[in-house]
Amino acid sequence: MAGGVGGFRATAVHRVRRELRKRRLEAGLSLTALSGSVHYSKAQLSKVERGLKAPSRDLARLCDADLGAGGALLSLLVPETTDPPVDPAPLSTRRTGSCNCRRTARTPSSP
Repeated sequence: MAGGVGGFRATAVHRVRRELRKRRLEAGLSLTALSGSVHYSKAQLSKVERGLKAPSRDLARLCDADLGAGGALLSLLVPETTDPPVDPAPLSTRRTGSCNCRRTARTPSSP
């Protein structure tokens, strides 16, 4: 996980925690008030703001809505990966329509 928290890059967690705190304070909300609005505990929000816990995508979405951030927090969450995106199989090799498998019914064998 190369220094990340909860599957996210450390830099993404750092940016989210700073942005969350900045927007919460600009809105004049305490951790207690925000926790009541987004239905996450004050302790959870505190851990996110201090960088001890990565925010879930759900928490980022709820905070975006409550703080009027317009998706800014959610957009900062970038999953940690070093793998290139996987392209789906070309259309010529994909199966379409119904399965071409044969199902054989099990029947009792005749004597």
